[in-house]
Amino acid sequence: MTTLVAVAYSDQARAKQVLKELRTLETKNALDLQDASVITRDGQGKVHVEHDLNQTTQGAMAGTLLGLVVGGIVGLPLAIVAPPLAVTVGLGATLAGAGTGAVAGHLSDAGIDELLVREMSALLRPNSSALVLLVRQSVAEVVLPEIARFGGYVLQTTLAPEAEDRLRAALKDGPE
Repeated sequence: MTTLVAVAYSDQARAKQVLKELRTLETKNALDLQDASVITRDGQGKVHVEHDLNQTTQGAMAGTLLGLVVGGIVGLPLAIVAPPLAVTVGLGATLAGAGTGAVAGHLSDAGIDELLVREMSALLRPNSSALVLLVRQSVAEVVLPEIARFGGYVLQTTLAPEAEDRLRAALKDGPE
C-alpha cells in the first residue's frame, strides 16, 4: 500500500535537501519511494514544481526494452534469411516500443496527482517549500531520525494516526 506524505518547510531549499537525503536512504533499502514532488514558492509568490518521477521517460524506457525483445524474437529468424530486413524489423520494433511506451507513460495517472500539488502549493508562504511523497515502504526507525534534523510540518498524510504522531514528533525536533 502506498502512503502519501506532504511536509512543508520554512525555506525554499529544504524540500530538495530532504529529498536528496531520502534518495540516499533508498540506496540503503530503508525507503522505497514511488514518486516525489518538490514545490517551492519564491519571494514574489510564484510557485515552482519539480516532479521527481517522469512517467514519459519511464514509459519510453520500458517500451524500448519491450521493442528490443520483440524485435529480437521476430528479427532473429529473419537474420538467417535476410539480414538487412532483420535489422530494419529490429530497429522498427524498438522505435515503435519506445514511442508507444512514451505515450502510455505520459497518459498514465501513476504518481502524485496534479490537483494535490496545486492544493499543497496554495498552503505555502513565500520563500518556503514542500515535499510531497508517495512512499511504498519505509523503515521508520531509520528514516525518522534522518529527516528529523530538517524540521518541517506535516501538511497532509495517509499514515495511520500513531505513525503520523511519530512523524510530527520527529519533525518538531528539527530546526523549524
